[in-house]
Amino acid sequence: MKCPTDDALVELALTGDASAVQQHVAGCPACATRLSDINGVMHGMEAAHAAADRGHAVGRARLLAALAMEPVPTRNTFLWRVLMDRRTWITSGAISAAVIVVAVLGWGGAPAVALADGLKPFKEAKSFSCDYVLLHDGKPAAVAKTMTVKLTWAAPGSLRNEIFAGGKSQAVAILPHGKEGVAIDHRDKTCDSLDGKGSQDATLLKLVHGLATYSGGDKKAAGTDEIDGVKASRFELEIPNAEAKDAPWQYRIWVHPETKRPVRLEFALQAGKDPTAKGVAGVRLEKFEWDVKTDGLFDTKPPAGYKSAVEEKK
Repeated sequence: MKCPTDDALVELALTGDASAVQQHVAGCPACATRLSDINGVMHGMEAAHAAADRGHAVGRARLLAALAMEPVPTRNTFLWRVLMDRRTWITSGAISAAVIVVAVLGWGGAPAVALADGLKPFKEAKSFSCDYVLLHDGKPAAVAKTMTVKLTWAAPGSLRNEIFAGGKSQAVAILPHGKEGVAIDHRDKTCDSLDGKGSQDATLLKLVHGLATYSGGDKKAAGTDEIDGVKASRFELEIPNAEAKDAPWQYRIWVHPETKRPVRLEFALQAGKDPTAKGVAGVRLEKFEWDVKTDGLFDTKPPAGYKSAVEEKK
């Protein structure tokens, strides 16, 4: 067996569940040293988190371990890899230790709204941007506490995901419609090509398209939940999956009682799965802005001086 990649060793350090890699490391002094270094970084990261949020180290460790062990149903995207990168955790964790957020919630009225109101922007908007939050067991993943992801979509199907920590861009994945995309890592000043096929990005585009073409706008609300201080109507719907008729895509969408626009959208990244179910990886989109300007956002030319990630690995 060839020496494993750093990603494989990180997976072993996080989960301990990689028998072939473990056997190789046991007989390879060089890889054993690399694994020891990675474990050292992990231990340092845990200490940094403990200093920022004392009393929750055990819960955080369990959650991170569960996230690492969760099989993602589609090929991991550049976005997912950066979010799971220990450097991103350390950078964003150090920043978040100095930030205190106080949320004051109030209750408003909840006039009757229709699902068709919430779907209308997806059918008519030329573009939108929103916050992108990874979910696990129906709740925001641990990394969502220390970083934000901004998603921008433009018709007929261009996608941009940008990761921020402390207000500073860490990395961006750009997939223009019908063209080869690019992944840009600002930490290493590297770039790599993206085709989006079979990835979570492709799933996102498919799910947005599903909302734009959904015809069941007369569906009744399943309940009312508080979203950012507003009582928003929650609709739960299934949209047929052309690739597997017995496994429809499942969504939850909340509609503002006054603006009649969506305030939150959740879905699983695997067809046929409930986004709130235990062990299911999902996505939450919220804080929507509609018909945003997209000039230059889907330009795939890397910044000056950035090198190919492939060449950097050689």
